[in-house]
Amino acid sequence: MIALTGKQHIALMIGKKLSFLQLLTHQKGCKVAKRSKSPAQIKAEIQRLNSELAQAEAREGERIGALAVKSGLHEINCSDADFIKAFKEIAARFRSAHEKSEQTA
Repeated sequence: MIALTGKQHIALMIGKKLSFLQLLTHQKGCKVAKRSKSPAQIKAEIQRLNSELAQAEAREGERIGALAVKSGLHEINCSDADFIKAFKEIAARFRSAHEKSEQTA
């Protein structure tokens, strides 16, 4: 490898069309700190993520609803409160089984 003088090194970097900041940090081996996001950018990201979450929850709701229909739950005459209670029991059963499997892994 050929040793370059400071001016030659700068000329080479300029030939690569680097910005002044890139040139400066590259020459000194510095890393530029990432700019923090503005409150507006953070709010926009939160809004986008909330929308994404709502869509994911809707897809899961449709999937679980389809499974409920396949299992015949739609034919049972039961109050919403009873269904919610039963669903919570099922969720607790699967959570405890999942936690047990993670402990043995």
